[in-house]
Parts: sequence; structure tokens; C-alpha cells
Amino acid sequence: ETIEEWMGHSSPSLMDSKSDASNIHKTISAKIRTNQKEWRLLSSSKAKRDAEQQLCMITPVANMKRQREESINGLVILKATYASNVSLDVTQQLQFWVENSRLYLPPSSKKGLMGFYDLSGRDNHTPDQLIMSKVNRGKTDSNLSSLSDRLTCTMNTWLSRLGVGGEDAPHQGNYNQKDNRSSDNDDSGESVILTVRYKYKERVFELSIRDDDVLELPSSDATILGPSDRV
Repeated sequence: ETIEEWMGHSSPSLMDSKSDASNIHKTISAKIRTNQKEWRLLSSSKAKRDAEQQLCMITPVANMKRQREESINGLVILKATYASNVSLDVTQQLQFWVENSRLYLPPSSKKGLMGFYDLSGRDNHTPDQLIMSKVNRGKTDSNLSSLSDRLTCTMNTWLSRLGVGGEDAPHQGNYNQKDNRSSDNDDSGESVILTVRYKYKERVFELSIRDDDVLELPSSDATILGPSDRV
């Protein structure tokens, strides 16, 4: 059920009563929250399928590079995991990026690399941010490309008619600031770790970094696990 359909089912007396605006806001927020969960599930599933397809494409190249590196005692990725609340095997993905026994990934999130995807599977907007957001001022339904955009436009329209909320509400400035701080804290608190076990010059090493850290292998920061014939 869309927000537009729900609005169509609502009684005129409910929509005309400002005293019920708070209840309407809570109900709408709950419905947006439900829609967001469904949207995140669909987006996460699509991202995972895309990553699997990309992995199929790069695996032949990764295998060739692995064989070459093995033959010269170079850089061989033995095991790599990209993990948060779920874990993704990225062994082949990292081997694909090895060039001349070196691997370098810049200091930014790895979720955009081929064969990776965003493990959080979430939209960074909260329901209240969707309602109060000003980002779509002046847009029409025909050019609102995302679900969040459409919901924001619809909610601002209806809340403005009720005389509460909407994108011009007096209390909105502080409300947005609070949500933005909360969103920033959530982002900074999310722990995504890339752990790599690799072989180089007949020795095995292991290194763990945060998602937005630089990855450079071989690394002097890696832990030496021992000779490759014993580990």
C-alpha cells in the first residue's frame, strides 16, 4: 500500500482535524518505515546479484593473476573477507586488483568495487527526515526518481494542507539538525572490516583494516603468520 493510497482511504474528518495531526504524523512515519524496510531488502538483493555477476566476470582474470603470482612467489590472496553484520568473501575480488605483486586500494569505502556491495543494505534517511526534507523543493512527481523523493513530496504536500509539518514548518530547522547528527553518528559507528590473509615471498601474512582505510599489500603493518608451507 502506497502513501497516496492510504491518504485516499483516510476519512475527510480525520484529514481536516489539526488535533489529529500528531497521530497522522506517527501513522505516516510507521508506514514510511515499513516501506523503507521493503525498499532496503529489494535494493540489497539487487546489489548482491550485481556483485555476483561482476565476480563471475572478473574470476577468469583473477585466476590468471593468481597463477602468475604463484609462479614468481609474488602476492597471492589466500583469504579475504569484507564483514559487518554479514560477511562477504572477496578473495577473488582482491586478487583481480593485484598488479606486479602489489595491491593498492585508495582510502575510501570498498563497497563500490567490482564484486563488492554495501553490506548495510540501508537507506541513510530516517522516516522523519523523509517528511521534513527540503531537498525536493520545486520538484514535480514526474521527475522524482527515487522512492524517498516521492514519499517526501507527498508527505510535505499533505502535512502542509493540515497546517503542520511540511517543508516550511517553523520547528523544522532544529528537527533536521537533530536527525542529521543522529545520521552522522550512525554512519561513523558502523563497523565494516576488510581482513586479508595473503602469501608473499613464501611467507603468510594477515592484515585487517576499516572499510575507508587504504589497503596496500604487501604491508609492513601485517602480522606474520609463518612460512607458507606450514600455515
